[in-house]
Amino acid sequence: MTVPLEERDWERFHYYAQRIRRIGYSSFGEMHEIRSLFICIHPSVLQALSFRGATHPLFPKLRAFCPDFPNDPHMRRSMSYVPALLGPTVTEVSYWHSFDAQPEALSSITRACPNLSTLTIQHTRNINPEFSNAFQKAFLNLPQLKSLTFGCAPTTSSDKALDSLIQATSGRLSSLRSFCFDASQYEAGAKVLELLQYPLECLNVYFEARLPSAHPALANFTSSFVGHPCISFLTSLTLEGHINPAGDSPSVIATFRSLFVLKALRYLRIVYACASLLDNQWIQDAAMNWPQLETFILDAEHSDPTATLAGLIPLVRYCPRLTYLTLPLHAKPFPAGLLQPGDRNMALKFVDFVVSPISTPVGVFRCLVLLFPNLQTIICDGRSDTDDAGWGTVKGLLDAYRVI
Repeated sequence: MTVPLEERDWERFHYYAQRIRRIGYSSFGEMHEIRSLFICIHPSVLQALSFRGATHPLFPKLRAFCPDFPNDPHMRRSMSYVPALLGPTVTEVSYWHSFDAQPEALSSITRACPNLSTLTIQHTRNINPEFSNAFQKAFLNLPQLKSLTFGCAPTTSSDKALDSLIQATSGRLSSLRSFCFDASQYEAGAKVLELLQYPLECLNVYFEARLPSAHPALANFTSSFVGHPCISFLTSLTLEGHINPAGDSPSVIATFRSLFVLKALRYLRIVYACASLLDNQWIQDAAMNWPQLETFILDAEHSDPTATLAGLIPLVRYCPRLTYLTLPLHAKPFPAGLLQPGDRNMALKFVDFVVSPISTPVGVFRCLVLLFPNLQTIICDGRSDTDDAGWGTVKGLLDAYRVI
């Protein structure tokens, strides 16, 4: 049932709107899957609000507009009304592009929010030239943009659109420090890096191409880091893709050694099956090259690991700020004599060994508490029922150790 809106209804709305800082979007069927509370707004309501917003700022203290779940059919009808809800106080926007969205929808949003510092473009497929040109226009007046995520479906058309976008905005995004994008091919990703003219602090790249481990594409991409003036001072790097771990281990190790030119890294996340081929020596070199490392993630869940528990010693010795650790390894005890005085990390309380084989669980537990005296939680699955039982023993001993 609907009733006409009265002036006192608007007064009540403005009273509560003063308190709104962030707007999200969800369909009712998916609300149980999300952690924060989102209210579903029907397009007709948005239309009424947009008319009112033409003369009165609806959300004078709004900071973020982040719609979710673009599969909701109402979303496509709503986008044309969204700009009227926004204003110069908004600094963060997530834009979910749909098949039948108007090309100028994003431009309208960025014009309404000239002080944007964070922009996320998601769920974009089959970008035609009309949409590509519209995206370029949307970025022409965002001098304060610091973080850009171009999370489109990795296709040839999206690769071309991203390439055109970087070229068109050359010199216009001088404040950009964080850049995340998806690419279908490694060559396209390397070309994007070549065009960058902004000193980045955070880079996040996902590649769709599925390649064998001997393929040189990833090596060619990481080699583009060497001598690049805009990424040499990265503090955060995420690389994710699909490369088969079976093959030449030395070539994979050499590929990731190219990353050692990044001397300021504090956050590293590598999501590749072939990362399981990175051995203790590579981890030691990584620790020595990245002494400021705080987060170290090698996510190779479905592969047989090469590193061992002893490979963690250099991370403890050279990376005193490390507080988050994820990597697969062969968990077997190491001699206590390998440790030097002070080889312990008091800050790390959580480790994730992904899927790792284990031998001598009691010895593994002793080594772990020597390295991480304040360890509270271990996450790991074994590669067999025996491994699962072994890790269960380690977790049980850790629970008892925390009680003491």
